[in-house]
Amino acid sequence: MNIIEYFQKLTKLKPIPEQCSLLTTLVDLNVKNQAVSCGRGFGKTLACAVATIYFTSELSKEIGRPINILLISSQAEMYDCIDRIFRDNPELTKRLRIQGITREIPSEEFEFEDTHSRVSRHKTTSKSIRSHRADIVLLDEAAGIPKEVIIIAQGCLTGDINKIVLISTPYKNSYFNEIVNEPKKHGFTLNTYSSEICPWQALTVERSKKNMTPQEYASEIIGRPPLKSEMQLFTNTHIDACCKTEVLKEGGPNSSLEAGLDFGFDPCATVLCITEKIGVRRKLLFLKVWYKNPIEVIAPEIGETLNKFDVNVIKADSHPPEYHGHIEKYTNKKINYIFTRGVKEVMIGQLKRKIAQHTLEIPENRKDLILQLRKYRMGMRTGDDLVDSLAFSIYEPDIPLQGGKPQVVVYFRPCKNHKA
Repeated sequence: MNIIEYFQKLTKLKPIPEQCSLLTTLVDLNVKNQAVSCGRGFGKTLACAVATIYFTSELSKEIGRPINILLISSQAEMYDCIDRIFRDNPELTKRLRIQGITREIPSEEFEFEDTHSRVSRHKTTSKSIRSHRADIVLLDEAAGIPKEVIIIAQGCLTGDINKIVLISTPYKNSYFNEIVNEPKKHGFTLNTYSSEICPWQALTVERSKKNMTPQEYASEIIGRPPLKSEMQLFTNTHIDACCKTEVLKEGGPNSSLEAGLDFGFDPCATVLCITEKIGVRRKLLFLKVWYKNPIEVIAPEIGETLNKFDVNVIKADSHPPEYHGHIEKYTNKKINYIFTRGVKEVMIGQLKRKIAQHTLEIPENRKDLILQLRKYRMGMRTGDDLVDSLAFSIYEPDIPLQGGKPQVVVYFRPCKNHKA
């Protein structure tokens, strides 16, 4: 019975082609160093659990000797999955040398009486595994296992099978991710599987596309370490630290209100952001988004808002130039138009520093802005309007920008007929 048939027998499920590929490569004894990177929900735990039983129950009979497996995991998920398979297949439980007390298999190790093959479960510490020897070492959720433990685990291998399997979702920077990024350099065969192709994950995938950052989606769903272009610019921990239940204006002699205007029209939006500057701190007091509205329609409201808040300094995107002059009809305040080429990186860099230092306060009910911050990456063309408006608002150039009323300059030109 091959591994695909065995999977169907034990689980009563029909594996999709990609799962068949994973099962086949898992039990291939010619593949000695194997890394498996999968998206959440692909079924990697179930596949590995079946492969583990297949090694110790069926393949052991074929080669005529015991196969001992070292299962290293910080969680009990895979071992629990193996236990459920035994529960659903009583004929397996009857073959155990010692049966479990509170469940089908013993809590730390089980052994088949007829093949003498054994599976022992260990924690992800060097002390826990250093003295053990095995034909196969399987490291579950390997992205969460330190490099030191993975190196020591390789030293636990003995005999001619000598197979190590690292399986995980690449959810964090780790030695596992290094192997996935450069498998040949580390001497590993890599198999990558995305959850996007799993019918049972369709709703989860659709939800994740809306709520996850490109970085999170790459690792959690596609099952690969994120590319540099997908890396999250503002970390979730720092964003969370900036979110406050209530953000109120402080005022006082050191208070200054500064506005940021990012212009756009379908699919982008025009966004007005007003922050209060108090020393190095910034507080988001106002944020409004206008979708699919020409500047002629929204200019009166923008001007009225700037007047209402009595904003000290206004910074706006210089593009598109045809937007210039419309808002000035409804406010007596000066608007500083900023040419962002060469300045955008500085603006975003200043915003990143504010967030990393937790000197920016954002109302936690501004879910739209918070989501854009989580998804933001350099080079975006859409979906960054709120972040850009905030960046304009907090931007501090080397030479301070002027506020107040527009300056009126009158030039006198001598008349040709004028006589001195």
